[in-house]
This record gives sequence, structure tokens and C-alpha cells, in this order.
Amino acid sequence: MRFVPSSVFVSLLVLLAARPAAGQGTLKVFLLGGQSNMEGQAYTYDNTSTASFNIPTLEFLLSGTTAATTYLGAMPHTFKASIDPSWTSPRADAWCVHYDSSNGSVKTVAPTTDPADNFTGFGPLGPGFGVNVNLGSMFGAELGMGIRVGDATTDPVVLFKSDKGGTTLAEDWRPPSAVAARGGVVGPNYTTTVNLFDAFLDDLDADLLDDGVLNNSINPGEDPRFGNATAYEICGFVWIQGFNEKVENSGAFIPEYEDNLVDLIHDIRSSDGRIPADLPFIILESSDQDAGLNTARVNAVATVNAEIPGSAVFHETENMINGNPGSVDWGDNESGNPFTTDYGFHFHARAENFLEMGWLAGGAVLDNNYLDATDFWVERPTVDFVAFDEADVSCSINEFADTVTVYYGTTDAGPTSVGWDDSVSLGAQSAGVIVTTLFDLLEDTTYHFRIHATDFWSAPNSFTTPLEFPVPALGDPMTAGVTSDGASVECELLLADADVTLVWAETDQGVASIGGWTSAPGGGSQSFPGSLKDDVIAHTITGLSPNTGYSFRFFATNSTGDDWSEAGSFTTMRDVPELTAYYDFEGAGGDRFDDPAGDFADDLSGGQASAVFSSDTPGAFAGTQSISFDGSYTLSTASYTTDLGPDPMAYTIMFWIKAADIDQENNNTRLMSTNTGSSGNPYWQVEGFGNSGTNGDKLDLRIQNKPAGFGNWFTPDATNALARQDQGESAVWRHVAIVNSNAGSPGDGGAYAQTFVDGSSVGLANMDSQWDGFTIGNTAGRLTIGGPATGNGTRDFTGQLDDVALFAGIVSDSDIAAIAGGTLSPGDFIGGGSPFDMWATSGVTSGVTFEGDANGDGIEDGVAFLLGAATPADDATALLPVPSEDGSGGLQISFTMLKAVNSAPAVLSVEHSGDLGVGDPWASVAVPAASGVVGDIAFTVTENAGDSTKNDVVATIPSAGNAIGGRLFGRLMGQD
Repeated sequence: MRFVPSSVFVSLLVLLAARPAAGQGTLKVFLLGGQSNMEGQAYTYDNTSTASFNIPTLEFLLSGTTAATTYLGAMPHTFKASIDPSWTSPRADAWCVHYDSSNGSVKTVAPTTDPADNFTGFGPLGPGFGVNVNLGSMFGAELGMGIRVGDATTDPVVLFKSDKGGTTLAEDWRPPSAVAARGGVVGPNYTTTVNLFDAFLDDLDADLLDDGVLNNSINPGEDPRFGNATAYEICGFVWIQGFNEKVENSGAFIPEYEDNLVDLIHDIRSSDGRIPADLPFIILESSDQDAGLNTARVNAVATVNAEIPGSAVFHETENMINGNPGSVDWGDNESGNPFTTDYGFHFHARAENFLEMGWLAGGAVLDNNYLDATDFWVERPTVDFVAFDEADVSCSINEFADTVTVYYGTTDAGPTSVGWDDSVSLGAQSAGVIVTTLFDLLEDTTYHFRIHATDFWSAPNSFTTPLEFPVPALGDPMTAGVTSDGASVECELLLADADVTLVWAETDQGVASIGGWTSAPGGGSQSFPGSLKDDVIAHTITGLSPNTGYSFRFFATNSTGDDWSEAGSFTTMRDVPELTAYYDFEGAGGDRFDDPAGDFADDLSGGQASAVFSSDTPGAFAGTQSISFDGSYTLSTASYTTDLGPDPMAYTIMFWIKAADIDQENNNTRLMSTNTGSSGNPYWQVEGFGNSGTNGDKLDLRIQNKPAGFGNWFTPDATNALARQDQGESAVWRHVAIVNSNAGSPGDGGAYAQTFVDGSSVGLANMDSQWDGFTIGNTAGRLTIGGPATGNGTRDFTGQLDDVALFAGIVSDSDIAAIAGGTLSPGDFIGGGSPFDMWATSGVTSGVTFEGDANGDGIEDGVAFLLGAATPADDATALLPVPSEDGSGGLQISFTMLKAVNSAPAVLSVEHSGDLGVGDPWASVAVPAASGVVGDIAFTVTENAGDSTKNDVVATIPSAGNAIGGRLFGRLMGQD
């Protein structure tokens, strides 16, 4: 396609399909891509490296020595009759540039043996545009191609190379159409190359805009770029790739190569409106002769030529590799020894082979008249809409057609008007897109069609009509939100109206029956009769168990058939009661009692002057000090609100205890209690019950509920299993938790009291009679630790306590065990517990901290949480961000993360530096909740399609002002 200044380009938009013929002064543009054989592995000049490799160079071929003359004469290559010493000189009518397609960097060019002559970017075509300059001047197919095309035309020529060794079409160059048809992700080398080429075309447009001539020089004082051309035409794409399809993944990429190559051709042609729809493709065989890829190449060329005749060619190169099919022993080196046959994967790194590949590509351009505008063509037709009885189809033509007809039927009759079931005549049509509707089609039937315009046929295409009343289909199930006892889920009903049922259970019950779900543990269902096509079926499931994994599916049925959705899953959050008091005894200087949140009414105050602290603690998780009692003092609040929640009422008391090694028998030692402040009768208390003769030398526990007045004492069964040490034994730290509730029991459905020691249940008692008619409510009083509320010194405690905590609700068995095990702290429950705190105890992994890596996957637990790992036990490596480069050289980081509402106060930030923070400090920007520019980072934030609790984020860090020496580094940082 020929392009002129963009001020005129706007008025020509409707004429783009016409591809006007190129005239004098039109820059002929060629795009070259592939892997290492396209990069260029041949050497220009003799040097110590080429002598060591024992390979022929271009200098050798041009030397005129007896050895070189013999060698040239024996070669089967077609370029040899034209070889000339001028081939080592820069041309004045052709230019080239070489990019690394993996990262968009421009390569250095070495045109001579003098490193001072090296340059980067666009330059006159000549030697040096090869893979690198490490071992001297190198070249690839661009040299022979540019020479042959440049000699054949009076127009200037530019070759735009973008390639990377060791890449595959299946992954690194995977085109978008392959992703849409067969999955995967778009290859970064494809994306980078398309972006670079688009930017180059933008540059040409801008150059033409100022004065209508391509004459802007890269550097001041240079001759004008591109020979003062007044327009440009994109004339072809050259592709040399395939070796890594052969060697990677045990050849598993080979069966897909044909389809991927067709998709690559289609997608390159459609990647930019300035690229012609019939862009010629020249495919050269890479060094993969025994991989079976030539059949795929031949078939791919046949496919695109059936769509647009003559728009693609393929050349074999098997005579350039030893043994395929014969020997490459065409002569000896100057020492009389045969050249090496090593490096077959790079055509033995011989200069003649890379010259020949370029010569073949140039010949394809000339033989197929790719330098000039093509004749009439009909683009491959597309299917735009399909219903049960009609379909819209379309195609493009590049010139006026006196007759256009769409032929269609249940079989493809080929490029002929005979044998088709039906046809639609559209009469004469102008250049552009032609759209028509095919009516009176049969439901559930596959139709084939071709479009005939003037004397040309399009390639075939096909579609299948749906049923008028189709079987319903369900989209992917999604989880919209999760609580400790419920979850919001949804799924879209597709294709047809239907009755829908949602089912759930603790494990996936498959697609056998609804009853299989409802009868399974944790199972249930919800019906949605009469649901309409395209409805989003949403429901909030309630009554679930906390900290439990669930699976769910949707089932849709109508008179035509039924469908099950894929399985969705979620894990309910921990049921976190309110922490109403917490004393960790970590006050500064050891002279006060601290509540970390700062939101409790009173610190302990009474007897503070006598308080004694100890560095002996249950462990590092409990801080650096505990409080010691010697029986001579207690600590009390001036006032305390026993906010134990609404009726039904439940509370949990827990603490670490280490009793002194003395006899506390027969004194009903009180550890802690509350009362009204006006009476000695406690509302509840924990005491050592030492009145039993056999257990008098042990510290036992009991709970007492007591209103104003006397009564309602009770002791949970088996609390004496605390197993305090006998006299003479060393004291040990024990963790004690006591759950007291008037609202149902794990065992009997009534009120209960349960005691846990070191994380395990040791006693459970039915307390129905004690709770009868008894309500505490919210009562102001004093909290006393170390003795009874009345201050009776004979019942004061002797020993140590730490981390005393009161909860207005039931702390779960698993959380009690986690606190006893040191992996969770009562302080984690402040404010109901943060999302990270709840996540940290949702799996089986212990020792989870924000900065730690409990499961050893190499990712800090806090970052794994923010990136959406289901539990701390899950490997989070698959959630790591994907880096790429945008068209301007900036760094893009793509990742999925929890929304702020599901992760606060934890924050995920994007950080960047030009030297890993050595001299350029890491700059940090918190990821925003919505798209926008924050600092110098542009964020694109969209809700994740599969999980509405998460966002998909693309962060683009510009290279300008950030990159150092062409390098830019990015990372994610989690903060709690």
C-alpha cells in the first residue's frame, strides 16, 4: 500500500482498499522477522574467530584466490554469478535497521573491521546488520535481499528487521488469532515487532507531513533518509523461523505450526490499517529439515494463496546443510582443508548460505511482482452474525467489480458456480467492504460459502446455525464475595431460557445429580425457575461454616436439554469475634499495661506501683515480658464494660499461665474476675479450685457466672486435666482458653462451657440449668487480674500471666490452637481481625507472617495474600506479575490482585529503579483502585472476569527519566 502525507491521508481513508500503484520515488518497505537464522550468523571479514571456526566469510568469497574460485564454482547457489566486491560497501539506495524482538532494543551495526565505524539504528544497507558485533561484522538474509531488490528498482528500499534467536511461533511469536482459536497468550515477540513497525510507519507519516518528502535525517549533517521519497509502500514480509519448534517441548509445537503460520500471516496483514490486506509473505525454510515443518509451510502458503492468489511463496534451503540432501563440501580453505560442517543449525555459519537466503527472498519479490501494486483481489470472507435461520457474511474487494455473487450450501463446491445449494447476486459493487444476509437457512446446520467478484473467487469460509430453541449453556461461575458464614456467587445463562439451580457442598459432587450435592456434607441448593437468556443468576449462600472450603455449580435445563457449569470454589473466612480487652504487659519500661489498639476504656491501674515484670515469656510470639504475682497485690481497672455481646451471649477468656512452685491448696486462688464495683459477687471469675484433698497440690480451673446475689456456680467437666505440676516439679507455661455460651453446644445443642489447654479441648459441660433465666448483658464493673475483685489477699495468685484477652464471642477451635501454637496473636483480632490475619490462618501452614515465606515458594506471605493466593499453603508463583515492553520502551507489569476492600489495610505497590536501587533508589507507587496515572506510572485497572473480589492491573513505567543505560527494573512490594 502506498502512503502519502497524513494531511492527505484523511481524505483517502475510504480508498485504502484500492492500493494505488507505486510510482517513482516510492520507498519500498519490507518487514523481516524470525529467529536466529533471520538474525544473521554469517561473517563478513576474516578474523581469528572465523579461522578458529573454520568457516568461509564474504571476504573469502570475494578474494579471488584459487581456493575461493574453486569454492564458488562448486556451490549450487544462485547468487554466485552476481557476486561483486561492492557488496561490502554501503548502498546509497537501500537502508536497514535491526531490532531485538524480545525487548525492542535496537542492535549495533558493524559495517567494517573498525569498531569506530559501528552505529545503531537505521543505516545504509551493507554488511553488519547480523546477530551482534561481538566477533566482528556479521550479516543475514537482509544483505542478499537488499542487494537484489535494490539493483532491480529505481525506488529506494528499506528493510526493517525484528527477530530473536531461540524463539518459537507457538509461544514467543504466537499471534492473536491463534490465541483466540486454540488458547495460550499472545507472544511478546509478535507484540513488540508489531508495535515497533507501527511506530516506524508513524515516523514516516510525520516525515511526509512537513514537506511531502522523506528527508528527515537521524543525525544532523547526514544525507536525507530514504532518498527523498514522496510516499511509501509496504511490499512484503520475510519469515525465517522453525528450528525451535523442532527442539523445544519434544516437538509438541510442530502439529500446530501450519495453523499458527496462517494466523501469523492474517494477523500481520490486519495489524495496522497501513499494511495491505494482501501483504506478500515470503517464507524461507529454517535449519529444521528433518522436523516435518515444510509440509506445514507448503500448506499454509496454499491456504493464504487460496484466499488471495499469489500472495505467499515458500523456498526450501535443504541444499545448504550437510547431508540434506547432499554434501556441502564445495571446496577447501586457504590451507587446503575442508571447511567445517559444524553449526548446521545456523547453516554452518557460511557466508554463501545467508547470501543465498536473501537472494531467494529478493527473487521472490521480483518474480511475483511484489514491488508493484497487485491486480484485483477478493479478501477472505468473514461471518459477522449467525441466527437459527439467517447469517450475515462480508468480504473486501480492492477495485470495482461488475458482478458480485455469494454462493453457499451445506458442502463446499469450490471456486465454481456449479454444485452450490443457493446463491445471492449483489450486482456491481465498488471497492470496499461488501456485506449481505443469507436468509431461510436451516437450524443446526453447517453452511459453506464463497464470494465471486468479476473473475475472482474468495477463499471458503463456513458457519453453523444454532437451534431455534437451543440447549441452554452456562458461563463460568464466579465468586463475588465471601464472609465467614456465606458467599455471593453468580453465573450467566447463555443461548436459551431455562430453569436454573445453584448447588453447593464442601466438595465438588460433579454433574451426576442435584441430589448428590444436597445430600453431601455442607450441601444445599437454590432454584431460579424461568430464568431468561443472558440473565446473570446471582445468589448469596448463607448458613455456611467458617473457614471451610466449598464447591458450587449451576445447572440449567429446558425442553431441549440441559447444561452444568464448571465448578467454582471459595473458602469462607474465619469467624472472628470482637476483642474487648487485651493486655500483653509490654508497656514501656515495664511500669504500665498496654493495649496496642489504644481503644480500650482503661489500662490496668490499681496496684501499678507494686507490679513486677519478668523477661520469662511463653515464647517470642508473646513479646518480651510477662507479669509476675507473689500473692501480695492485684491489678484492677477503675471501670470496665463487660461488653459480651447480645443475647444469645457468648464470650471467650484466654491467657498464658505459669504457677509458682508452692502449695496454693484450700484457698480458692482467683486468677481474674469482674464485678459491679458495688458488690463482692463476681459476674464471672476464673479460680484455682484447691479444696480437693487429692488435687490440692494442683491448680484446677472453674468458671463461675453469678448475678447480684449468690448462685449459679459451675465447673466445666475435666478442667482438672490442666495437669498442673506437683510440688517440686519445674513450672511450665500453659495456654488456657475458656469458652462460655448460652447459645448452643458443639455436642448437645444447649448452653455450654468448654476449656482448652495448650490448644486442645480438655473439658466440655452442658450448662443449660445454670444459664436458665440468667443474662449478663452489658454491665459496667471492674476487671481484676491476679486475685478476686474484692481484693482478698488470701486468694491472690502466685505465678506469672501473659497475654490476657477477652472476646465478646466464641473463638474457634482452630484459632485457639493457632494462638496456643504462637502463629496467631490475640492482637490480630483487634477490629475484628484484618483480611490478612484471617487469611493467615485459613490453611494448614503454620508460622505465617506478612514478611515471611511459610510455604517456601519464594514469595513473601503478604505479597502472596495481596496477589490472591487462596491460602498460605498454596504455591503463589503462578500469580507473579508478567513483564513486557510497550511500544515506547517502557516497562509494563501485568498482574491480578485483591481489591482494597478485601485486603485493607495491606497495600500493594509498584516500585521501579534503573539500577536495582544501587544508585537510583526504588520509587514506590501504591496501586490505585481505578485506572489513572499515579506519580509517573500509568495504571489500567479492570475487574477480574472470573472473580469480582480481584482486579486485573497493568502498570506502565515510562523509560524516559527512569531507565539507566537502557535498563529499567520493576517489582511489587507489599506493606501491612
